[in-house]
Amino acid sequence: MRDQAARLVERVREAAEEFCRSRGWGLVATDGNRTRRLLEHRTVDPRLETALATALDARGELTWPQVVAAADSLPLDTLGLCSLVLRHGWTWHSRPYRLRPAPPSNGPNTPPGPVVPAPGRLPG
Repeated sequence: MRDQAARLVERVREAAEEFCRSRGWGLVATDGNRTRRLLEHRTVDPRLETALATALDARGELTWPQVVAAADSLPLDTLGLCSLVLRHGWTWHSRPYRLRPAPPSNGPNTPPGPVVPAPGRLPG
């Protein structure tokens, strides 16, 4: 029974992601304790912010190994990365892993906000 419930939750999450993706929308999933406002105002090491922004500017998108390489020995966690994605409007896809700079606007009907995987889903 527990496995069925877990598979159902996974299928619902995947359906929600696909629904949003097909409309060009972002999706932020949270446990209720971490609000968008808390993530946007979370303190992140400014050296990490600069390193990731510089790497994105240079490459246009980053894979997970490239994010880790850009971060070098700086502290990198899911919530900090979520904070930077929200702050900068970056796009973060978890399958396959890609971190991209803010996409260009598609006009006034495009909902604002980046795409962020659920906290706790960092690879590796």
